[in-house]
Amino acid sequence: AAMSDELVIVSAADSGYFALSQDAVASVRALNPEVAIGVLDLGLSGAERDWLAGQAAQVVRPGWDVDFPNRERTPETLKAQVARPFLPRHFPGHEMYFWLDADAWLQDWRTVELYCAAAGQDRLAIVPEIDRAYKRHYKRPKLFGWTLAWKCYREAFGWRVADRLGRNPMVNCGVFALHRDAPHWQAWARIMAGVLQRTRFFYVEQIALNYAIFAEHLPANFLPAYCNWMPGDAAPDPRQPGTTDGG
Repeated sequence: AAMSDELVIVSAADSGYFALSQDAVASVRALNPEVAIGVLDLGLSGAERDWLAGQAAQVVRPGWDVDFPNRERTPETLKAQVARPFLPRHFPGHEMYFWLDADAWLQDWRTVELYCAAAGQDRLAIVPEIDRAYKRHYKRPKLFGWTLAWKCYREAFGWRVADRLGRNPMVNCGVFALHRDAPHWQAWARIMAGVLQRTRFFYVEQIALNYAIFAEHLPANFLPAYCNWMPGDAAPDPRQPGTTDGG
């Protein structure tokens, strides 16, 4: 029971993602009826918030956590990205934060325990998008090596960073665990705020976190692919425990 105060599992949804979010929350509750759940409300109806309350989930409607140009014309859904480095602010009183994307679901509680153990007090526990079964690794190289990762680095940080870091596997922030005292929160927020001054695109918070790991060398424990499996790349192995990412 002590674990329930220390750990919170956090996700985010709007009405469009709510059906997926219900599966994510239900997958957590099926494995653990006690653990704290937090959901960032990016535009939910009253009935949807009531359903979450029935699952004992705390619902928080985030403001914009950072300032950037044209913020007032930015869709609410970007808050899911912008709020991610500020989870301890939105859901205070927990030691360990386990993020689960709305389109991901949990299949084995041991995976959560593995993430938390790997995170400890000062490491980011996260999964690189790399596995021997993933088809992306076997495709022809892109022209000039311009992978999605490379393009994201170029968009966020420019050509030189892209050429230095673009071949690294993308670390997927759809599922991660991080202790409230870890240095990553501040670094992630600072890097992301800098990127948002210059540009806005879908992967802004993910590329900022990758930069923190690969350029600023914040400590990370990379977990095996079954801890955040990408079904778009390969069918999951039914014998492996883990989380599955609908993305």
